[in-house]
Amino acid sequence: MYGKIISMAFIALGLMLGLANAAPSVKVSGSNVQIKEGVPDEAVAQLKSVKDGATVKAEKIADADLEKICSAMPNMTKLEVTESKALTSIAPIAGLSHLKGLKISAEQVKDFTPLARLTNLESIDVSSEAMGPDLKWMSGFTNLKTLRVDGDSNLTSFEGLPALASLTSIRLGGASPADLSPLLVMTGLKTVDLTGCTIADLSPLAKLPKMTELNLYGVTVKDFSPLAGCPALKKLTYYAVKDADFSTLGKLIQVVELKGGLTRLNDISWVANLPNLKKFDVFAEYVTDYSPLTKTSIESFQIWNMREPVGDLAAVGQMKSLKELKLWSAEGATNSASLSGLGNLEKFTITSEYNKKSGEPFDFAAASGWSKVKEIDVTGAKLVNTDSLASASALQTLKLSKIKGDAPLSLNFAGKLGALKTLSLNECKVSDFDALAACGSLEYVTLTNVEGVNSLAALKKLPSLKRLNISKGALADAELEGFASNVKITQR
Repeated sequence: MYGKIISMAFIALGLMLGLANAAPSVKVSGSNVQIKEGVPDEAVAQLKSVKDGATVKAEKIADADLEKICSAMPNMTKLEVTESKALTSIAPIAGLSHLKGLKISAEQVKDFTPLARLTNLESIDVSSEAMGPDLKWMSGFTNLKTLRVDGDSNLTSFEGLPALASLTSIRLGGASPADLSPLLVMTGLKTVDLTGCTIADLSPLAKLPKMTELNLYGVTVKDFSPLAGCPALKKLTYYAVKDADFSTLGKLIQVVELKGGLTRLNDISWVANLPNLKKFDVFAEYVTDYSPLTKTSIESFQIWNMREPVGDLAAVGQMKSLKELKLWSAEGATNSASLSGLGNLEKFTITSEYNKKSGEPFDFAAASGWSKVKEIDVTGAKLVNTDSLASASALQTLKLSKIKGDAPLSLNFAGKLGALKTLSLNECKVSDFDALAACGSLEYVTLTNVEGVNSLAALKKLPSLKRLNISKGALADAELEGFASNVKITQR
């Protein structure tokens, strides 16, 4: 056994070394060129034969390779250089006067001034940890329709951003700008992405009158309150934000959607000040009191893998305006029956286990108040009082997967779901399958790894059935006969 393990280790090592030293590859298909691991001298003639206006995608190339590519194909219109850790200079690109689209991902490239002459560029996406200190090299790019820059702490200024009133979206990631004022030359911006930046002051953004969406993913910032001056701001992402005073979010009364997660957030009392808030997420945070949300007009709420037990769901059940609720890896949740107060709920989801540690089931007595719910999707939960699902008279889609419990899941409730169109059962043990015969609107049924189904007779009576997906070999072939000719049956 030990010898086999050693042999397998050498095989794996050989494969890795082979991949690490893969031979250079140049492939041409019409006006599209793909280059990997370099450009052999013998391939230069092939590159020269490609017609003008080509698109070139190059991976893992070095300085000499880029020189060959640009010299052989000076009239290309699109160039992508990715995964090129050995590349240190992009000087050869300066001669590509017809270039309209450029993407560069090369962490050692420091000097981007060779690009300054490429004033015909319409799209630029550049990424380098060494880039800096500013963006003056792009000041002449007045034709840009797409602008994406990802740097690091070496990029300390956004000075040089071109005056583009027509540009509506921009990403400037990873930088440490002393000032956001250079963004103000782009008066038409609607979406601003500052992922990973270190920002001292958000105040300049208040002078972007059309900005509706701001992404501060992974940003280091302390105060959100300057954003209160952004009249059009509707969506703010503060996922993984560091060092922030989250209470300052309570001043953003214009915001409709807040998307957070992976922060030190433990108090959401400030949401009570947000009259326009409709969508809110918490993920891997420390919140235990959700009652402030009952004072909002929240319509969509997600609780995902919290650092503290979710606790009593009674407060969630009092969010009368809620239309969508998602419980994702919810641990320590109690009093789920209280969710019956969600009379406007339209979509309910449990995913990635519910109370995996405590084992407390989800109580579908909650469904007794869900007269408007249209979709229910549950994965990885123990369920009780599922007979109350019969009250969900508007239900159109029901998906149940990996349902736990000693007793089979009774499907008697399904017989009263007159609006049900889609039913999916996966890794479930069920009983009372014949109740489905009363589901006159049922069109799509999926049964994968389902125990307790011995006959499909109930489905053959369904007047609206269009498709049945079932595990291969789950039933005798004879059970798959007798369906209407328009019913498509697939086995997996």
